Amino acid sequence: MSISRELTLLPAGVRAYLPEDSRRKRLLVNQLFDTAARHEFLELDLPTLDYYDSITRGVSRELARRTYQFYDGQGERLALRPDATAQVAKILSGRLESEQLPGRYCYSCRNFRDFELRRGESREFQQFGAEILGEDKLAADRSLLNLMFELLDCCNLENYVVDLGNVEVYQGLLEGLSLEAPDRAELWKLIHQKNQPDLRRFLKKVGLSEGQKQALVE
Repeated sequence: MSISRELTLLPAGVRAYLPEDSRRKRLLVNQLFDTAARHEFLELDLPTLDYYDSITRGVSRELARRTYQFYDGQGERLALRPDATAQVAKILSGRLESEQLPGRYCYSCRNFRDFELRRGESREFQQFGAEILGEDKLAADRSLLNLMFELLDCCNLENYVVDLGNVEVYQGLLEGLSLEAPDRAELWKLIHQKNQPDLRRFLKKVGLSEGQKQALVE
């Protein structure tokens, strides 16, 4: 029996793992969990579906825009998880008693985001994450960075870039800038996407000094 080629194709932005790659991926994820366990992180298993309004609360407008959403038979607005961090915070704060909330948690899951063809992004991708609740912020950040470097060592990567983000940096750059609300929203979207070409084109159209424009690009 012949099967048409169209029926065997996968949508753009997703992939299947054949046996050898599937096995290597599973072994790597197990190694990541074992490494996190040595640092006293407890494992979470997260649902793929959640309520749209709760799973996008606290995420950027850009990420909310790229979240797959639909309605179930009861009219509930649901979503495929675009990122695990907000969902973990929701689940832990809603399910655990306050005295049990502090702790270290890790997870591995597949996330889904609306695909941007021109950027070659993935619609479905694997995320391994770790969260620390209830510890001193600076000490927690240091512990997470140490864990991250150990996890990267597990991946046998020779070259990688560590991207540290803090929304307060962006908020500080915006202080004193005379931008209308739509322009601020567009600026945030482009910075969040790390889309420097479009950001440079956008900044040519707004009334900011050259120093301000360069700071936003950097």
